[in-house]
Amino acid sequence: MKITTRLFERFPISTRFICGVIIPFLLLLLFGYLYLCRSLPPQEGKIVVPGIQKDIIIERDPYATAYIRAETDIDAFFALGYVHAQDRLWQMEINRRLASGRLSEILGEKTLAVDKYARILGLHKNAEKAWHQLGAREKAILQAYVDGVNQWMTTAPLLPSEFLTFHYQPEPWTAIDSLSWMQLMAWNLGRNVNDELLRQKLANAFGAEGLSQFDPVFAASHGSSSPTSDQRALLPNLAELQQQFASLAHLDGQQIGSNNWVLSGKYTKSGKPLLANDPHFQTSSPTLMYVASLRGDHLNVTGATFPGLPFVAIGRNQHIAWGATNMGADVQDLSLLKTHPVENDLYEIDGAYQKMEKHQETIYIRHAPFKQPIPPVTFYARSTVFGPVISDAGSNSANASYSVQWAGQEGLAGSFSSLLALNYANNWDQFLQAFEHYEAPAQNYVYADENGNIGQLSPGKIPLRQAGDGSVPTAGWLSKYKWQAFIPFDELPKEYNPVRGYIATANNDVTPIGYRYNITRDWEPPYRVNRIASMLDALIARGSASVDDMKKIQGDTLDLYTQKTLPLLLKLTSEDEKQQQALTYLRNWNGDYRADSIAATIYQSWIANFYRMMLESSLKNYPSNPAAASLLTTNLKPALLLKMLEQPETFDCHQPDATDSAADSCHHVLSTSLDYALADLSTLIGSTMQEWKWGNIHTAHYPHIPFSQPKYSKFIPPTIHNPLSFIYHRKIDSSGSPFSINVAPPDFNNKETPFIQLISAAYRQINDMGDKEQDVFILSTGQSGNVLSQHYDDQMEMHRDMKYIPIFAEKRVKQLTLTPEGK
Repeated sequence: MKITTRLFERFPISTRFICGVIIPFLLLLLFGYLYLCRSLPPQEGKIVVPGIQKDIIIERDPYATAYIRAETDIDAFFALGYVHAQDRLWQMEINRRLASGRLSEILGEKTLAVDKYARILGLHKNAEKAWHQLGAREKAILQAYVDGVNQWMTTAPLLPSEFLTFHYQPEPWTAIDSLSWMQLMAWNLGRNVNDELLRQKLANAFGAEGLSQFDPVFAASHGSSSPTSDQRALLPNLAELQQQFASLAHLDGQQIGSNNWVLSGKYTKSGKPLLANDPHFQTSSPTLMYVASLRGDHLNVTGATFPGLPFVAIGRNQHIAWGATNMGADVQDLSLLKTHPVENDLYEIDGAYQKMEKHQETIYIRHAPFKQPIPPVTFYARSTVFGPVISDAGSNSANASYSVQWAGQEGLAGSFSSLLALNYANNWDQFLQAFEHYEAPAQNYVYADENGNIGQLSPGKIPLRQAGDGSVPTAGWLSKYKWQAFIPFDELPKEYNPVRGYIATANNDVTPIGYRYNITRDWEPPYRVNRIASMLDALIARGSASVDDMKKIQGDTLDLYTQKTLPLLLKLTSEDEKQQQALTYLRNWNGDYRADSIAATIYQSWIANFYRMMLESSLKNYPSNPAAASLLTTNLKPALLLKMLEQPETFDCHQPDATDSAADSCHHVLSTSLDYALADLSTLIGSTMQEWKWGNIHTAHYPHIPFSQPKYSKFIPPTIHNPLSFIYHRKIDSSGSPFSINVAPPDFNNKETPFIQLISAAYRQINDMGDKEQDVFILSTGQSGNVLSQHYDDQMEMHRDMKYIPIFAEKRVKQLTLTPEGK
């Protein structure tokens, strides 16, 4: 008491401020934190729940991995819904609202265009079709999962902090919500719409010759052909709208990929196959995937799940293991419509007009605090024989109408049934049978079993086109462009026990030589798969490959594309001291993007500046098309960059603002772009080159929707809640590159933070079919989506450092029992 009195006497103002303001504020924070901690789900004890048949045991390891043991499969699926809701409810809420076009109800008018896009695509209505197509068994499983989600949602002591921030109670989860999320994934992983829109814009701006010049991949398969003049109506923002729609789900198919491979037991330490998979998605907090193990009366499956869906998407059961990469098949076609000059709902087909189908949609919009209410937006969603009139979602200043047909528009009941059946498959024949009716997204699955067999299958509904190849928009006034059939299941790419002893895919061309069908013109380049193959060849030569060897492959940061382009850059000779220092680093570098590499930083900055300068000089003849030019300059196209380096004489190297004759030399562009690169790095990191380590500038960011800052992704809607980014957003220094196996592309689209990484392996898995105790996994962030949980980001450093968690050997530290009513 005397001490307090003395403090008041000696420091009257400071003491009163501390006692009257600081201490109450800290107490308020403490009580607020303790209150919010009620949103952390219980992981121990016993809870009585209705609707289950017998006790369900949910065990957790130190990383909150969920191990579910039930006496029936139905109860196991119920428990999966329960733990998904416990740990990822906000993520599930955002995804179902995005799929159904209802984000604006909570995020306001900034997401109105995205909601309109989703409504026009009709993903929610497609999901309703799928529900009616499902069999009784599939419906029962999905309903059990839904019941589990709702059981937690309605009994949780407190929902996650995001719900409190937006002041609302989520609606009950439905089977249609799950199927809508599946629709959303299939649409965004289809990815071809943006390729078609980009080519359309390039053709509009630069003609056939320009399209051939600036799209080398397209030119290689089409020569100088281009979309016809009738197809050149420009939709200014439809491509960006699709990219925003995909990015909000962390599923922008333009950028994501994956690796998987399987090695025959002839060359492994255990004598059985080794299977590895690392799916690449846009980074997010939390990550897209969730690890769970489910045991019922017939079910025994473990691996990565997608919250919102009741099956293991990548994993193993007691007999087989599987992993998936996105195939990148062209399963989306745009068609330009000829509409009636007066009645806009009429469109021409084969010389006669047909009426579009349409239905009314209403979007409700949350208004900002202290603002006037925003009236609902009502519009008509239209469709043709091809599919939805997707152009209605964009700012259609060209008054052009486009319809889109895609592989999932009749519902994805077949895909849902396939992935459930996959969880139960016991051998290669059952694995194949599981996928017979699979629709989308088209994937490359690798397979291994306990008997030593390995295989690969690429399932999906891939159209057989009567005309065109799907790479550019088609003439929507001709019925020949409507799909009539798909590649027969028995003729989809597959392999079984190949002589070489392994199978690997990395979004590359998986078709055999002489394959009769066109799957896509837009395969990913083979740099990653070639590196995987070379490392597997080395292991085969050595023998006795182990899980540790698979870890080394997944963590590999050598970039074969860099190895191909670097010698072309190093043709530069220079007498400038700083350039010579930079060139010395590059000459002593092998293209390995370790976090401590200085050369990696210099190379990435140099190619970005060289690419921009070469484009600016080549595009100066097209001053009236800045929007199309911007599409090229803000998206570094690897094939175009390679062409610039290999065939510089085919580009105009004269800089627009240069006056000296030296500017006509592409050598001059090499030198000047290196100067710009060094100046950029000096500004970003400092003038000391020894500090330019790749990990110092290349950081992986994990945005949260909607609380991260838009500067980390232009597709995050700006809201009054973005300042909460410091609580929810995560970042970490990173290694890797666009074409290393451990993929980590810098985001040059982001001018404010050009080296940040927004693509990563969301999940890594390695399975040993000879000893499942060796099986391992790792997530990119953590199991929990609750920011107050220690499991929100407890795997992030391990993920960066290529450390893993045993799937089966990790000790269980907590146990929760769900017990039926009346027991």
